[in-house]
Amino acid sequence: MSIVTITINNKQFQIACNDGQEELVQSAAVKLSENVDLIKRASPTASTELLLIMCALGLQDDNSNLRNKLSDKGWDDNEKLSETLSTIAGYLEELANKISR
Repeated sequence: MSIVTITINNKQFQIACNDGQEELVQSAAVKLSENVDLIKRASPTASTELLLIMCALGLQDDNSNLRNKLSDKGWDDNEKLSETLSTIAGYLEELANKISR
């Protein structure tokens, strides 16, 4: 288990993650921080907690919209989606191995 320090709205937070996931957590934190910064421009006096809630609501809406679009295209079968994502992950892993050689 690793501890990663991230910064959101000029505040530092320590986040636990699985070993090897540190870069993923940092990358996600950068994107989250960018989203919070955009929301803060519209609500400059909002607390960090409120900014994070507003960001989470926006991300939840994006997630719902994406799920609806996938469902509209016949991707509502979670098993089918999971299988496809696993296949893509396998291809990406093979590509990464070839690049690293």
